[in-house]
Amino acid sequence: MILDQFETMISFANACKYSSLNYVDYEDVESAEVIRYDDSLLLLYDKSNNPSEIHYATNDLSVLLDGIKTYHLEGLIKFIPFNNILQFELYDFKIHCIYQDYFLKDLKSASARLSKAYDIRFATLEEAKEISEISKACSGQSRGFFGETEAWIKEWLAENEIIVKYINGKIVGFCCVSIYGEGTTLWIRELAVHPAFQGKGIGKSLMEMGIHYGLSKGAQKSFLAVDIENKNAIRLYTYFGYEAKENDVEVQLIKK
Repeated sequence: MILDQFETMISFANACKYSSLNYVDYEDVESAEVIRYDDSLLLLYDKSNNPSEIHYATNDLSVLLDGIKTYHLEGLIKFIPFNNILQFELYDFKIHCIYQDYFLKDLKSASARLSKAYDIRFATLEEAKEISEISKACSGQSRGFFGETEAWIKEWLAENEIIVKYINGKIVGFCCVSIYGEGTTLWIRELAVHPAFQGKGIGKSLMEMGIHYGLSKGAQKSFLAVDIENKNAIRLYTYFGYEAKENDVEVQLIKK
């Protein structure tokens, strides 16, 4: 897929009622095959991912499901409306994960939960492979999480930061952070601790460092998303004051 084609497709997707392409960049779908593109359906299929991923835009989900059936597509599909889960289950899709948005409206309010000031360490590009290995070691600990590739880590570092926690000179955990919304909002994109070091308070310290980072950048609020069944992570986030936005979820389904 070339860039001009992608930009045309995004314009079409933005005008559709249902779409999985609202938050993707060209690099996210560059290797995807255009299965169908007409007035009723944009259907892309990316077999370079594991699992394969179905991208779509349409005004009629029945047309999408007919297209998936016609072309015998399997894999992961994102941003399915919660009320349409059953409709997709009739086509042999199963719930992969359901991400809930959590917001901390006043980042300064979390200061009371911060135990101390940290000497925050940030990852370098040379540490991307090590961080990726930690991420993949946590694969499956939360629904929908497979771990990140070294290339993804490097791409994140090109524009954002990764806070890292060391023990005996080795990285044992990390927290991907970003500032957006014209500098007002801290995004906790991903937090992971190597399984061998879990249960030792490292996740909590990484969250504290993430909040310190946001405050140091002048952020006023914070956002993150977590699978609704990841109870341990939810306990950690609510401890710092994050609250669920009840009606804002991302449903991911999978067909194998």
